Amino acid sequence: MNPDTYLQEYYRKIAPLYDTIFHDCSEQEFLIMDQYLLKLCSHWIGNAEYIVEIGCGTGYWLKQIAQMTNNHITGVDISVTMLNIAREECGEYNNIDIVQGDIRQLDFIEDEYVDFILCAWVLQHLTSLRDFRKGFDELARITRTGGILLIAEDLPPTNPFFHIA
Repeated sequence: MNPDTYLQEYYRKIAPLYDTIFHDCSEQEFLIMDQYLLKLCSHWIGNAEYIVEIGCGTGYWLKQIAQMTNNHITGVDISVTMLNIAREECGEYNNIDIVQGDIRQLDFIEDEYVDFILCAWVLQHLTSLRDFRKGFDELARITRTGGILLIAEDLPPTNPFFHIA
């Protein structure tokens, strides 16, 4: 199974339980990470006009951000299953768009258009140095000069296909 197919299958299976596992549990580590990331977002979003979350999953962080601002927010994720949940969860917010996409190819976002990007727990799924470069090139391309890119990762790459090549 290639890495992208593996990732799709993983998130198809975990999607219904994702928020319970990572946001609604009493695991101290997850609570601390959520609180810290929420504090960073509230500090850095400021007057960001256009906000993007790469790897928006079920929409948990989209909702958190939407409570901080009425400005435009786009959630991007590679998993159709996760996006279906995000659309349901974020339906009440008219300032959120949800799009299927891949960090390695964000053609639907203009150059230097985004003021604030949240990219949480996405990079660990990039499976080669080439994918890392493509992902970072895309993030750099869409971020406005002076824009903020907030990356959150807590572990080294966990994908069994990870290799440097």
